[in-house]
Amino acid sequence: WDSEKQIFDEYILLELFTATGLNQNDANAWKIPNLVGVRLWHINATVDGSTNRHYNANNSLESNYDLVHFIRNDTECEYRSLTALDTQDYLFAEGDSFDMETYKSQFYNADGKLDNGTSLGWSFEVTGITVDEYGNATATIKLVKTA
Repeated sequence: WDSEKQIFDEYILLELFTATGLNQNDANAWKIPNLVGVRLWHINATVDGSTNRHYNANNSLESNYDLVHFIRNDTECEYRSLTALDTQDYLFAEGDSFDMETYKSQFYNADGKLDNGTSLGWSFEVTGITVDEYGNATATIKLVKTA
């Protein structure tokens, strides 16, 4: 995260996904109603140098980069624009880990770096996911600085 650019930057967002609330309808449609795990998003909200400050990424078929891109927990997957969560296997579960080199094929340049050519600088491991008797989920994630 670049403190000068703030939200107009490129970063990875981790989301604890549960099949409740807004996600319940999709999880039921996909026949995975007990879905719990960490969903990983690649955000590329960089802006161009014009005075209008347009996003370089716009989630359209005319852009090389997506503003929001879902990274699936599948090292065999390649970069696909406009992907959706449709299976439990795409979430990161307890014991799963992420680093740019292992998942590089899911990024546009497939070189182990962010779209802007810089190193992410960290990796993570999901060390625990718990769900209480009320359905409230909690995840414990270990971040490791890599550069």
